[in-house]
Amino acid sequence: MTQRKRILALLALPVIVLLTGATSPPDRVARAEAEEEPFDEARIFFEFNATDNDLGVQVKLDGDAWKRLRIFGPGDRRILNLSVDGRLGMLGLTELFFESDEPSPQEVLNLLKEGEYDFEGLTVDGEVLEGESELSHDLPPAPNIIVPSVAGEELDRLDAVIEWGAISGIASWEIIVENEDAGAEMTIPLAAGATSLHIPEEFLDPHTEYKVEVLAIGTNGNKTISERVFVTGS
Repeated sequence: MTQRKRILALLALPVIVLLTGATSPPDRVARAEAEEEPFDEARIFFEFNATDNDLGVQVKLDGDAWKRLRIFGPGDRRILNLSVDGRLGMLGLTELFFESDEPSPQEVLNLLKEGEYDFEGLTVDGEVLEGESELSHDLPPAPNIIVPSVAGEELDRLDAVIEWGAISGIASWEIIVENEDAGAEMTIPLAAGATSLHIPEEFLDPHTEYKVEVLAIGTNGNKTISERVFVTGS
């Protein structure tokens, strides 16, 4: 069945929330022709935590206010079927981000094959939205955190610097510093050539434990994380 027929089926079929590894495409009934508009953003990618050895899939979506969404993987297999109902459905959603559970990496890779994933949506005004994203099993190497060198190392709160080793061929970095007890988090995107980050002293409290995550982001959108805990001095 063509992508156009799949998209037009959104106009006729009821949908429910579903994330599954269905082995065959659902029944579809096409209706009258409709214009297709692209999502502003439609991406699916993996995030691998090398420290905990777990892997999850993440989806980021942005576009005109929509009330229905489907995602189809390779072989026309539906992996997501989402409907926004009631008064919220009248408003519609414009952004969506979610991540799956994170079992062993091989379990996730076995469920979600490499290839093109098709996004199909229906706006509150009845317009059809579409997008495509390529999912790859190629994960960036695990970042090597140099400072803090060991878990629990004390860093000077007034001059706290995180350092990591360079990785060639990646697209960029993302550094996350988190105070889990206080629920405070700082996320800093950095260019691919960066190998250090000075944490603003205004973010750090004395004698407090923080977790730092260094994320290498590949050119295919996949991310690999290394984590380390440090504490601040006075």
